[in-house]
Amino acid sequence: TGKSYMANALANHALEASYTVRYFRMTELLNELHLAELEHEMVKRLKQLTKVDILVIDDFLLTPTSELEQKYLMEVFELRNRSKPLILCSQMSTAEWHKKLGGGAIADAILDRAISNAYQLIIEGSSQRRAPSTGSKNND
Repeated sequence: TGKSYMANALANHALEASYTVRYFRMTELLNELHLAELEHEMVKRLKQLTKVDILVIDDFLLTPTSELEQKYLMEVFELRNRSKPLILCSQMSTAEWHKKLGGGAIADAILDRAISNAYQLIIEGSSQRRAPSTGSKNND
């Protein structure tokens, strides 16, 4: 439907206006944070994510999250919630996010930070990655 395309267009526009932007697919972000924790560099990595003007997380909550992943998302959302924009692209409605985040208090906390001051753009339609139809039929 063009969610990723739109997020990238917004990010490119921000870059042209001299803002800093980081783009992640959610799995990449969670992997990077997990690695940072293993290397005892979580504070440094979170500071890096806080300094960037706009953070884009694509493919947000395609799959359910583990408790550790929820902890990582809570840290990112808490730091970003204070003053920096966050762009989330998801195939799931925000109503489905709570379950994907474990359904408990941490899900409530993450969603409160993600949605409380959010603008939602709901895009409906088929995938833009599919080959366009030529409109002609071959009767051979």
